[in-house]
Amino acid sequence: MLSRRGFLTASAATLTTPLLTGHAFAVATGSRLLDIPGLVNARDIGGYYGPAGTIRYGTVYRTDGLHALQQPGVDALAGLGLAAVIDLRTGTERTQDGLDRLPPGPVTHHCPISEGSWYAEVRQAIFTRDYARQEALLGNGRAIQLMTDMYRGYVTSSGNRASLAQAFTVFGKTSGPVLAHCTAGKDRTGVTMAAILRLCGVSTATVMNDYLLSNDLRATADTHTREYLKTQGYMIDSDLLIPIQRVETDYLDAFWQQATASYGSFGKFLTTGLALPPSTLAAIVDRLISCGASWGWLRG
Repeated sequence: MLSRRGFLTASAATLTTPLLTGHAFAVATGSRLLDIPGLVNARDIGGYYGPAGTIRYGTVYRTDGLHALQQPGVDALAGLGLAAVIDLRTGTERTQDGLDRLPPGPVTHHCPISEGSWYAEVRQAIFTRDYARQEALLGNGRAIQLMTDMYRGYVTSSGNRASLAQAFTVFGKTSGPVLAHCTAGKDRTGVTMAAILRLCGVSTATVMNDYLLSNDLRATADTHTREYLKTQGYMIDSDLLIPIQRVETDYLDAFWQQATASYGSFGKFLTTGLALPPSTLAAIVDRLISCGASWGWLRG
């Protein structure tokens, strides 16, 4: 039942409790939500407003992992008409959990973003039922520190910057809809989408609200995972996982702060840290903003 990341995340396919789908989700979260069987955190980033216009629907999608999809989920993806899929998982994740299950058509781009070695340590502590080690790794605020350090690593790691740059290049050069995902669809995907929305001039408050929406969409699945680990004896205090399962304002703020600390501004993080040419940034904005735009507000 549990994959490499399964001790932190569950998919809709593994749940025994009902999930809101279709109309119920649409009422709760607006028309951005995608009803794809087997996914719990699938969204269109369209509809947000920036100074130059509104983000187009049907251009960029974000989801949790696609490796466990069954045929109804694959069929639902086919309805999106995807041209490209950006897989942000590491090579180890792709080997252990499996490649994406996709309909014919989209080209897969592997842009691995590392979360560091601590996930393996936590996984080992859980599956060996080493309760003392679990507490030592995650207790007393240490899980929160691990997460904020991980978000800073999205900026400080040259490999992670290269993968983010590759993902941005795909967004800029692909003429059809693009979907990006990691495993839970909240951290690596969350940072990538936050950066795209800020590039398009969406307010930081709106970007943060979109990022935090993962908590609402993942709540049932994550509760199920903690209950499973506790009832099966893997953990005594499965609530130790809550800071890892959730996204928090402090996590995304750590990413923004590190980008500014390292490069002077978010705009310079894109142009210097990711070495993205202005033409690529302009192409992304032009594809996403319905009335055309300039990305000049990010300079400085």
